[in-house]
Amino acid sequence: MYDIASQKDDLERAKRLRQERNAFGSSTIALCSVSLLLLVSMWLVALTPVSAAPVAPGKATVAKTLIYTHTATAANSTGDWTTLDNVVTNDNPNAIVFATPNWNPAGTSGVYDNHAIGVWYTGSRWAIFNQDLTAIPNGASFNVYAFSSSKDPHIFVHKATTSNSTGDWTALNNSLANNSPNAIVLATPNWNPGGVGGVYDNHAIGVWYTGSKWAIFNQDLTAIPNGASFNVLVFKNSSDGDFVHKATTANSVGDWTNITNGNTDGNPDALVFATPNWNPGGTGGVYNKHNIGVWYTGSKWAVFNQDITAIPNGFLQYRHLLLKHTYRSVARSATNGLTDKIQETGPAQGPVFL
Repeated sequence: MYDIASQKDDLERAKRLRQERNAFGSSTIALCSVSLLLLVSMWLVALTPVSAAPVAPGKATVAKTLIYTHTATAANSTGDWTTLDNVVTNDNPNAIVFATPNWNPAGTSGVYDNHAIGVWYTGSRWAIFNQDLTAIPNGASFNVYAFSSSKDPHIFVHKATTSNSTGDWTALNNSLANNSPNAIVLATPNWNPGGVGGVYDNHAIGVWYTGSKWAIFNQDLTAIPNGASFNVLVFKNSSDGDFVHKATTANSVGDWTNITNGNTDGNPDALVFATPNWNPGGTGGVYNKHNIGVWYTGSKWAVFNQDITAIPNGFLQYRHLLLKHTYRSVARSATNGLTDKIQETGPAQGPVFL
């Protein structure tokens, strides 16, 4: 059993590891600033759905999960947040929502939203919001992956507490992620899980492996607020839908890094979800203190920094971790009071967790 004493030991051990790596990184930059691009790498966890045969409108089963792109408009946005409207999350405070900014869905014109984002429950709808309370730009788009509940062990809500957090990070405790340095972890801040509470964390986040557990951290090393919550999705094994991508000089241009993957190449309709990974496989350790998003270059999808700061490059070996994922695409216009166009998945069409 993983008791409090063991958890504290792990936290202290991981803290020392992080401090040692931070010290090493600082001294390396100071001594070898010319070689900085050779000593820095950035990895991102990404989930990409694989298209399946479309289902005729009106014949889809009731959705348990949804994967779609939401665009903020004057009609669905209020101040710093934009409201989702779909059959999985409406009137469901226990829904689990993941979101990644999408600069140009389906290759359309692009809108930046250079702010840390999160999701929150308004009392009847889930919404995506800017953590710094800046107004959501009209036309800003987000890839949304919504689950009706967190009953599956791969999906859960993590809450930072004094017992599971140390400084800028909070340790997850999940059977699929524990002692699994190669696990894939996606995270989205959740302001009020279950419609209760409300804690902001206005910082770009990432995930890292402490040596025994995965943790969520603030990229700028600011302390994680007590009570801050995060929706978390964990993949333990690999197949053909999720992977780890590393930015290199060969695949990066300025503020963005190209993804090469058979599911997304030449596919402007692909939906990509990304979370920065400080040390995939438990090795390395590179910060990217910027809000990220994804965009379609015309032939490939890419991950970019919203403030147009250059993506860090590196020398570590590139690798893929893959997961099977299929979905049925259903084009739905604004019917039955639902305003979001969605790609709807039935109970048998969601992710195949291995």
